[in-house]
Order: sequence, then structure tokens, then C-alpha cells
Amino acid sequence: MEKNDKRKIVIIGDSHVRNCAAGLQRQLGRKYTVTGYVKPGAGLKLIVQSGKEEIEKLHRADVVVV
Repeated sequence: MEKNDKRKIVIIGDSHVRNCAAGLQRQLGRKYTVTGYVKPGAGLKLIVQSGKEEIEKLHRADVVVV
């Protein structure tokens, strides 16, 4: 990871995670980039499949919350 790169946090979930990414971004500030994917009413299988492309782009120091 480059010195100027921010660690990434990806939040993927159903309607219960709505606004979680924005709230977490406010708490963590500029040190991290927080992204949220909300799939209302989706089951776990669909949630994981929908975030697969984004997850494959992450580095070891990044975090995924499902």
C-alpha cells in the first residue's frame, strides 16, 4: 500500500446498514474511505454476490463488513 493510499472499509448489507457507511466515515475521518452497498430485502447470498467485484479490488489491510 502506498503511503498516500487510504485504507478502505466496505459495508454490504440489507436495509439495516443504510447510512452506516456515512456515519462511520464521519467517525473515522480522512484516514479511511468507507463505501456502503445497501440491498433492501436481500438475502446473504445476494449480498455477498453483489459485492464480490468490489471485494476482489481490496488489499490485505482493507476491511469488509457483511
